[in-house]
Amino acid sequence: MPPLDLPRTASALLAALPDGLLLIGPDHRIVYANAMAERLFGYPPGALLDAPLERLIPERYRAGHPERSRAFIEHHDTRSMGTRPVLHALAADGREFPVSIAISALDLDGIRYGIASIRDARNVNQHLDDARRRIETDALTGAGNRVALIRTASTRIAEHQPFALLFIDLNGFKPLNDQHGHRAGDRVLIEAVRRIESASRIGDLLARVGGDEFVLLLADLDDPNGLAQRAQRLADLIARPIDFEGHRMTVTAAFSGALYPRNGTDIETLLARADAAMYDAKHGNRAFAIANDDLGRNSPSVEADVLTN
Repeated sequence: MPPLDLPRTASALLAALPDGLLLIGPDHRIVYANAMAERLFGYPPGALLDAPLERLIPERYRAGHPERSRAFIEHHDTRSMGTRPVLHALAADGREFPVSIAISALDLDGIRYGIASIRDARNVNQHLDDARRRIETDALTGAGNRVALIRTASTRIAEHQPFALLFIDLNGFKPLNDQHGHRAGDRVLIEAVRRIESASRIGDLLARVGGDEFVLLLADLDDPNGLAQRAQRLADLIARPIDFEGHRMTVTAAFSGALYPRNGTDIETLLARADAAMYDAKHGNRAFAIANDDLGRNSPSVEADVLTN
């Protein structure tokens, strides 16, 4: 099928579009490509005209694509083309890159064409990553937040990967904050996060879930004794004095823990059982407790008390 002869004004307008634009004929060949589409895929001017659309699709995605494209062009069946916001495209040099594509149909002189508007998604993916980091980060300390904790734990549960949740509650923070002011309190929180993260491993995640409350997700840890050892190390780090504007400040921490899948198979149950263990630890004047399968207060929800205050 020969290239369309577009009027000069329309051609200039299409060439100036910030997105790539392809017009695909019923024979699944490209009858028009604007300048941005040519630059996006790395082809010289005019090189895409009359080329099969499959030239722009990685080989592993080509099976069935002509049929889906033909069904869309003939029947405007959007379901046949899929609804993924980001797809893989193939450049002239063989390089794959992500693109975001919007498709529609156009009738001209009794012939139905497919229209593909194509945008480079590499920057889009970066923007999405940046947005997710902002949503999942505690603004004061730079630690994760509850959103990050839920997402990370849920992913590990879906993949049946063991982990532990270690609750950390700073003791004496409120009196310190009242005595020395919020700037001193902020300094203590930031330093506590720095110390905890300095002892973390690849795959671990620290989340601030309250004013002076944190949860440390410990990847691939399913041993109560190992959890107790990690808690002891963190207790020693947190208890070291913090100097701020001529004041030497000290806080300690209480710990409780829950293990997946030992203490629960969903994040809500694990959080509830670790929280119940923290309640029992504090009211029993313990420094560390591990949950069992009973959520009742004042129940035997503490399996271990292995730290000393």
